[in-house]
Amino acid sequence: MVDQSKIGTDWQPDELDAIVEDYFAMLRDELAGRPYVKSHHNAALREKIGRTAGSIERKHMNISAVLIELGLPHINGYKR
Repeated sequence: MVDQSKIGTDWQPDELDAIVEDYFAMLRDELAGRPYVKSHHNAALREKIGRTAGSIERKHMNISAVLIELGLPHINGYKR
């Protein structure tokens, strides 16, 4: 469930830890050729941290952007 009080606020360290952990779990699956469903991960994060689906999607895209900039593997579905 989305916590309305978080909309427009900075992400907290525990939220950042959760989304980075989730991103790398999906990346491990992708690199290993295991199927995963991004929307399921997004829904689980919404439940865990209370951010909106769009906010989570953008944060995953930001993580990919950093990895791309560094020349590292990234999730193809989160390219900008």
